[in-house]
Amino acid sequence: MRNSSFAGLMGLRPSEIVALCWEDVNLKAGRLHLHQAYVRGNLGTTKTDVDVRLPMLKMVMGLFKAWHGLCGEPKEGWVFSNGVGDPIDIRDYVVGVLRPAVGKKAWKGLYAFRRGAATILTELTGNPIAAQQALCHMDLSTTMRHYIKTKRSALAEVIQMLDERLSLTK
Repeated sequence: MRNSSFAGLMGLRPSEIVALCWEDVNLKAGRLHLHQAYVRGNLGTTKTDVDVRLPMLKMVMGLFKAWHGLCGEPKEGWVFSNGVGDPIDIRDYVVGVLRPAVGKKAWKGLYAFRRGAATILTELTGNPIAAQQALCHMDLSTTMRHYIKTKRSALAEVIQMLDERLSLTK
């Protein structure tokens, strides 16, 4: 299972991804309990000190089910274990697995997946608040300033929509 899918599909931070435990995954309810982070060998709270249960996409639930089966269906422990009882080292995983898979020139970092999730949620809803909630930012301005990327064709699309709306009122 590619843990980068959690950054792109769920908008999780790398430190939150590696801190996931099987106890935090509720496949029946379709929820992911986000309450901790693992940074440089230290387990603690998330960056914004949240304790939230996020709804999961069906695709993410399917990935969890498949990974759970491959891991022997554990009831507890790290979702992404290094094999000796600790979470994987996300930096080693990026260098050894993700960057080679994507290509060094195309690689933009794990936060690019998170920014992509914010942008997609905003485009789908037309409202950045959903992205703020998914990324667990305390301040909407953080989401707006650093995560949501503007769509270059947005102005042309809105002008076309306005033209169509105005032509209906004639």
